[in-house]
Amino acid sequence: MFRQAHKLPKYLWCRSHKKCLNLILPNATALCLNASARAWNSAKALGITSNIDNSIKNEVQFKSTKDSFDYIERLMRLLFIMAITAVLVKQNRTLYFEHFQS
Repeated sequence: MFRQAHKLPKYLWCRSHKKCLNLILPNATALCLNASARAWNSAKALGITSNIDNSIKNEVQFKSTKDSFDYIERLMRLLFIMAITAVLVKQNRTLYFEHFQS
């Protein structure tokens, strides 16, 4: 259905159905920053529940292997998204300045 509906003009597609959903999409940078903030909050919450961040000991460990892998995966997701966001911002600035310089 989506393949057929996206070829129609918006007003025809909305009229042919009872409801019309309009989505407001922010730019890619805002989406990436929001996703990385969610990954950070999730990793931070897992660290707090496992008593990793609150401990004053030199050596700490997670309660289970699953928790440790989840924590690392969430931090990796955060770092990858931030790296992609940095590349996008740099690319957008470069394209913007090249457009107005020429």
